[in-house]
Amino acid sequence: MDMSVKEVVSDIIVNAKKGKADLPKEISAEEKVNNFLDALIDINKAFKKSNRSMNIIFNGLDKLSHASIENEDDEDQINKLLRILDRFYKDLSLSYSRYIKAELLQKGSKSYLEDMQIHIRTLREYITDIRQLYFPSEEDKALNSELAALI
Repeated sequence: MDMSVKEVVSDIIVNAKKGKADLPKEISAEEKVNNFLDALIDINKAFKKSNRSMNIIFNGLDKLSHASIENEDDEDQINKLLRILDRFYKDLSLSYSRYIKAELLQKGSKSYLEDMQIHIRTLREYITDIRQLYFPSEEDKALNSELAALI
């Protein structure tokens, strides 16, 4: 049975109203500010979590600096760790360079960005120290021998 013109028009109007209701609504200036602040809070929480993780990594690297290589497997493990840390250092540095360019982060996460910069430098120092400690260059070995002779 065919619908009457009145029924077809009524059906179209009902669906048009539903379609309009499904459209995204304009958000007020207050909602925009709230969304902005919520995003900034989430970003800062992520920075805090990252800072805690970096401190855990640094504590582990402190412990490693007091360990001794017992066998070839230990040496392989340290080499593997150094490769991972090198990659991590590069990733952190690239992320930092992107974050520092974002105006939102410059204003709302300045102290976290400063912490991140410090962590990047500290990580580089740890990597260098571990390399020198476990895999000294011939020059470092000669210097250590000279210093030991003086003592």
